Amino acid sequence: MALNLPLERVIAGQPALWKRIAAFLADLFIVDSVAGFHFQSVLPRIAGGFSDTAKLLQARPDIALSVSLVLMAYGFLLVLYFSILEYRLGATLGKMLFGIHVQAEKPGYASFLIRNLPLLLVFPFILVLILDPIYILMRKDSRALSEVLSHTAAVQYYAF
Repeated sequence: MALNLPLERVIAGQPALWKRIAAFLADLFIVDSVAGFHFQSVLPRIAGGFSDTAKLLQARPDIALSVSLVLMAYGFLLVLYFSILEYRLGATLGKMLFGIHVQAEKPGYASFLIRNLPLLLVFPFILVLILDPIYILMRKDSRALSEVLSHTAAVQYYAF
């Protein structure tokens, strides 16, 4: 005997800003927990604030180059983590935790790679990372600049 129940309707909407931030922080925690300790062992232990760090890096250009290379490698790891998981699974582990998914207008890995290039923390990509939160707050559809450029969108599915 088959029941003739109405089908569940699902729509994709914008996730709350706090969920996006929490998912991103969860992803950073996951990557740092798995791979971050390798990078911490390479970086010099620097006590003090930003000015002390800047003085040390100016005095020791060899350390500055090492720190830059380590940060680039860590950024590359972040780009791979976010891009591969979003492409293959539709979300990173942090996004899955908060029920957020990533949709691409154009199928293919390139969209997800472009979306996550700002995580390299190098010029000019870092400008996109700085402008992303402003874009989210100013746009009606709450899309980040990196999403607009990559033709992707973070969504949350709502069933009713």
